[in-house]
This record gives sequence, structure tokens and C-alpha cells, in this order.
Amino acid sequence: MPVTVYRSVRYDYAPAGMKTVTQTAQCKSDVPTACVPGYPEYSGAGFVKLNYGANGRLSSQMGRERASDETPTKSITTTYAQHGGPAQIIDGSSDITLSVGYYLDGTQRRVAESGVGAGGGGNVGNTNTYAYNGAGAVTVRTDRTGAAGVTGDETLTTSYRYNAAGLPAGMASQVESPRVSWRLGYLEPAPVGTGV
Repeated sequence: MPVTVYRSVRYDYAPAGMKTVTQTAQCKSDVPTACVPGYPEYSGAGFVKLNYGANGRLSSQMGRERASDETPTKSITTTYAQHGGPAQIIDGSSDITLSVGYYLDGTQRRVAESGVGAGGGGNVGNTNTYAYNGAGAVTVRTDRTGAAGVTGDETLTTSYRYNAAGLPAGMASQVESPRVSWRLGYLEPAPVGTGV
């Protein structure tokens, strides 16, 4: 009699309905309903545990990185700004910390990435800042990485222009290589500094 191999995914929920545990496993059985913990051919493949703050926002995730014996080793934690947006995310599995600053209206002002795993090289990380127009669209973004990153430890700017309807009408970027700009209606990048 053939034996079927199943992948089992089980979930646990808090009384308020938020998912708290995702548990995966491999099971060998011709009866799918037999694939439960305690069954001899049920082989656990680990779990992800989610914790929430008093306001119902996700505060930590444990289990995305695991040791050889399948025990969780590091967690991802999130803290929030007063208006509810994430203020800091610490990812222990990749050694990256994201810090976010906001304007008073809740739009992102600054996003900084740091840690050994950050993309800027070494422990330098990356930093982005944003400016907006009255309609809330991004008008200027700056990017800075470490020496090993795309900006080479420089602060480079990308600016955006919009038409009367609020639709994108142009962009000029120092980050692109070669540095380019474009205008609405042009399929190819326009030469830098031409009417953006």
C-alpha cells in the first residue's frame, strides 16, 4: 500500500483572532487526518511564534532562524511610533536594524538601515530621507550608503516633478548610473538637466 507524504501547516490564534503560531511538519500517511503532533510519522519542521502588544500590533517574531535541532535562535522585534507606524525594526536573523522617523502628519521623513547585515558595507548601513509636496507626493529623496554601497559614502538626490493632475511628470536622479533624468512622454531618458 503506497504511503503519501504530506506537508502539514497548523495555526494557532489568540482570542482576538490574531495568528500566534505557524507550525510546519512533514507527515507520511495515507490518511491526512492522522497528520497531527504525536503521530509516529509526524516530523516537525519548526514553528514561527508571533507576539502582539496591548494595541494589537505585532511586536516580535520568533522562529524564522533556527538552530540544527530546530530550536528558534533569534527574533525580529518591532516598536511603533505614537501614530502607529513602525519606529524601529530589529532583525536579529540578518543583523539589520531599521529606524524610521516621521513628519507630524505621519509621512516618512527618514529611514536608516544599520548593522553588520546592512547593504552599505561593514556596519555603516544606508540612510534615506524624504520631502513631500502639499499633496503628499515625494518630491525629493536622498540616498546614502557606506563606501561599499551604490552611493560610495556620498549623499545623492533623486527629485520628482508632477503635473497639475498630480501625476508624475519628470524625475532627475544622481543615484542612477549613468545619472539620468526623464520627462513625461519620453520613452528614453532625457539628457541630464533638460527640462525636468
